[in-house]
Amino acid sequence: MGGVNSGRKPEPTALKAIKGVRKSRINRQEPRPTGKLGDPPEEFTEQERAMWFETAGELCPGVAANSDRVGFELLVRLRTKLRHEFNTKAGMSGAEMAQLVNLCGRFGLTPADRARLQVADSDKPQDPLETVRSARTSNEIVQ
Repeated sequence: MGGVNSGRKPEPTALKAIKGVRKSRINRQEPRPTGKLGDPPEEFTEQERAMWFETAGELCPGVAANSDRVGFELLVRLRTKLRHEFNTKAGMSGAEMAQLVNLCGRFGLTPADRARLQVADSDKPQDPLETVRSARTSNEIVQ
């Protein structure tokens, strides 16, 4: 029998807004991050720092913030390992590869996630998270 934590993990509201999910599926009471993703940690190597900026540049606007740093750090470390150690004897384990694919999906970086994204038609770029924040009722959220 399914419990409280059974089933698929919910997507972040910002990613749902980008994908254009039904308005009734938007969690208007989801906790909101208080800041931007920021710079990489000081203990990162030069390769990891470069991968941080590369990966951050590939994210859809509004998907990652300061509260996502732990998951994003893990994503960056795994992507760095994939790029620089994949063909070595150490390589990546199957569990590490599965975790990398999972994190890419959570941050909207897999082909399946990109296929579900929708771009606003207006000439002015919109931050989907700001759209969700500024809506007074769930009926006002723009897809």
